[in-house]
Amino acid sequence: MTHASLQLPFLGARAYLHGTTLFDSLLAFAPPREPVSFKFSRVIRSDRVRLGTVLDSPSASMTWAGGGIGVIPESPSGQIERRPYDEGLVTDGSLYEDRRIVLRKRGPFSFVATVVPLHKALLQRLAAPAQAGQWMFTRLDVPLAQVPQHWDSVAVVLGSLFQGRLARSTIEVDGAGFGEIYFSWVIL
Repeated sequence: MTHASLQLPFLGARAYLHGTTLFDSLLAFAPPREPVSFKFSRVIRSDRVRLGTVLDSPSASMTWAGGGIGVIPESPSGQIERRPYDEGLVTDGSLYEDRRIVLRKRGPFSFVATVVPLHKALLQRLAAPAQAGQWMFTRLDVPLAQVPQHWDSVAVVLGSLFQGRLARSTIEVDGAGFGEIYFSWVIL
């Protein structure tokens, strides 16, 4: 893969690159019919990143059978673009069912930018650790890089919680399984 640079917007007032923005940007590089695994190992506090290999000690990566992309932060641009990201547009009106949250409408965001606030809301309801910090999106495994563009319902079902700091949940689209999402409790 050619080493390329991207300049990406921050969402809302965040002082870091949101995983949903990076995931959506990297999909253009993945084979659409391949399963992908997206991992965010370190917070990226720059709007500029360099794409390289997964061997480059990346802060984030997207991998698939036979390939992958590593993401390495570069110096911030000095003119960070910001985009609104009101998670309430997704979570308000969602239904909680035991260890599950369901959105029965199409929200204003991409698939992953819809799933992430659903998972975060579910975790805040069921698994808020006593220690200061916040739940952050750290991994997504989906069966196709070609994620759904249209759906009638999206649900996130809490699967396991490891020591109250790592959560793994299943994603459902229109009642069928569509991958797994992971969050970690992070102290910023």
